[in-house]
Amino acid sequence: MAVTLTPVETDSRGRQIIELPHVEQCYTWDCGLACLSMVLKYFDIPAQEVYTKDLDAQQCGESVWTVDLAYIVARYTIPHRLCTVTLGANEDHASKSFYSAFSKDEQRVNRLFQEAASHGVVTEKRSVSVDELVSHVKEGGVAIVLSDWRYLECIWCPPEIGKCSLCCMIGSSGYQGHFIVVCGFDKSKQYIFYKNPNNGTPDLCCCRYTSFDKARKSDGTDEDILFIFRADHSLKPGNIGCDRYFLDNTCCDRYFLDSTCCDRYFLDSTCCDRYFLGSRKPGNTCCDSYVLHSAVL
Repeated sequence: MAVTLTPVETDSRGRQIIELPHVEQCYTWDCGLACLSMVLKYFDIPAQEVYTKDLDAQQCGESVWTVDLAYIVARYTIPHRLCTVTLGANEDHASKSFYSAFSKDEQRVNRLFQEAASHGVVTEKRSVSVDELVSHVKEGGVAIVLSDWRYLECIWCPPEIGKCSLCCMIGSSGYQGHFIVVCGFDKSKQYIFYKNPNNGTPDLCCCRYTSFDKARKSDGTDEDILFIFRADHSLKPGNIGCDRYFLDNTCCDRYFLDSTCCDRYFLDSTCCDRYFLGSRKPGNTCCDSYVLHSAVL
């Protein structure tokens, strides 16, 4: 099928694919858990407790929301960020047949968002562009994306795979939520590559940018995207610039660990306008939004 590339390598055609172990969902409701299992295997983390201990800890039964996946990711201390246009349960979805358990879930989901920071779960209320997602994958990250299966295509799969899903509700014409893992792109052809836990084969799926945007922005998804960052992506000391991520360095315009300045996130450093983790040491002077494991804002 497609050329297999290393996580930070893009070929001359502007295409990159990150190898992910395939995990197939077992039921009508566990596509998110299957996607999470793929991510854990990607990090060489055993995934056997996802369906047992991890699921039990969320107390969500068979109604797994994106924020549940974010909590589990945080429990494994995997760098992440959940972007969504609704920080909580969107009341507009209560009448959708897909959200049949909405009245039961609403209070629990709202509480998870309210308590997210105290559990190390990073959330952000905003929409995400395809270009941002492509840049994320280019740096070796993957993303669990909530989509509407009615609009999600695979131009490589046989038609019978593209028309049915374990997640689909027979006889329903409304929103059909389904989680996938985005793990590649082709910028020249404007393709997104993803792993579908409902696909009976480990083959990669391919979707056009336009169809992908329609599926992930459909009413019902809240545009949920759980970004997963590579924990091992680093530059050596002395490399002073990086446009997205690095470890043990001095400057980055988005993310970094153990450094001095960043406009978004950092660990054990001096200044950030949004988030940081780690203890507040003398000289760490400002953060206008979140502080985890720290005594002073």
